[in-house]
Amino acid sequence: MRCHMTDIKFDKMVSYYRKLNGWTMKELAEKMGKTESAVSRWESGTASPKIKDINVLSEILGIDADILIFGKSKLVEPTNDIISETIEIMQKLDEEHQKNILNFARFEYAQAEQAKQLEENDASVS
Repeated sequence: MRCHMTDIKFDKMVSYYRKLNGWTMKELAEKMGKTESAVSRWESGTASPKIKDINVLSEILGIDADILIFGKSKLVEPTNDIISETIEIMQKLDEEHQKNILNFARFEYAQAEQAKQLEENDASVS
């Protein structure tokens, strides 16, 4: 049994999350035990995977099957090269290192917000 999902942009979801993981079509196909041409057809919208393949695909991509099927996720495009490169690097790290980087980013953000607040306070006093 196959389900037709190209109307809801299943193809774009697969492509987006594959690229987010930094994989080629061939690499994703190998992880699934499928051919590169099968993944290519899914991403071009000319074919849809079997239901059992959707579950495997979502597990490999690290997302819920609902996201692939119903597109319940917002596709967030990186706004610049720095963010894009950061995402690529983060995808390659283990969870512990990802948490370290996230904590550092939170610290830097808090510092920037504090500096901004001080500038605003100084400007209002002047």
